[in-house]
Amino acid sequence: MKSKQILFLIVALVIIAGAVLIWQFWPKPESATPSPTPTTVDETADWQTYVNNDYSFDIRYPENWKTDKCSKTIVFGPKETIEKLVSNGCAIGMAKELILTINFRTTQQYEEIIVPFRKTDENKNVVLDKVTVGDLEVSHYTTNYLKDASMGFKAGDIITDVLVPVENGYLEITLLDNQYIDIYNKMLKSFGFIIY
Repeated sequence: MKSKQILFLIVALVIIAGAVLIWQFWPKPESATPSPTPTTVDETADWQTYVNNDYSFDIRYPENWKTDKCSKTIVFGPKETIEKLVSNGCAIGMAKELILTINFRTTQQYEEIIVPFRKTDENKNVVLDKVTVGDLEVSHYTTNYLKDASMGFKAGDIITDVLVPVENGYLEITLLDNQYIDIYNKMLKSFGFIIY
């Protein structure tokens, strides 16, 4: 009887030892380490802010840029370009010299000027899509000139603009010199309505 107990004890120890070895060397599932929360970097944090009280909006623009008014048009661009433009009485040879503009368009101007001009024809290809500006989904036009056209536009020039609805019309935010498209897109992301 004692030999049966010893045999039983040996078998139990072998089973326990085997279980411990299996547990030790069994592949363990990888524990899910929490991925770091992506931090959103505000690339315009150190930019200047233009505030327009007439239409209750603000928009950021690069530190080395300047803004001014040419008639009713708000112009943005590199400091030296805007200073030269204003010192020349806002006279331009080519529309691209205006770099980036904001204009107010009445609903009538929108229907009579904006809509007809934003159509593909033999001189230009126009693509309409939607983007978000100031928490609004707005019309976004990309105009690619196929031939030289008025206002100094050359074949290959690209104009990008959005139409943001405001009271009694639209703010037309236009990039006339496509080399600044990255700045333009960042400016659009910074656009916000001011609530008083």
